[in-house]
Amino acid sequence: MAKHLSGATNISLNSRLLRRVSPTATQTLLTREQRAENMRGAFAVCKGVKLNGEKIILVDDVFTTGATTSACAKALKAAGAGDVCVWTIARGI
Repeated sequence: MAKHLSGATNISLNSRLLRRVSPTATQTLLTREQRAENMRGAFAVCKGVKLNGEKIILVDDVFTTGATTSACAKALKAAGAGDVCVWTIARGI
């Protein structure tokens, strides 16, 4: 999905900025608060990544509570990213 969006928008794709650093339980049966806790500290920037105010677009297939994208954005911001926004294909209800 991100590859297609990158091609359609001429925005470069870098799928090697983030990595999952801790295994997490499936989010499907968790409450909003449990999802946020489940994702806390689950992501970090990859070794050697240097961010200096870059604008980042996260692409997610489904946005339900935002716990995953929030955890990713926090890791990117902590590593020096500038604006971080999210593009989503579907919204969970």
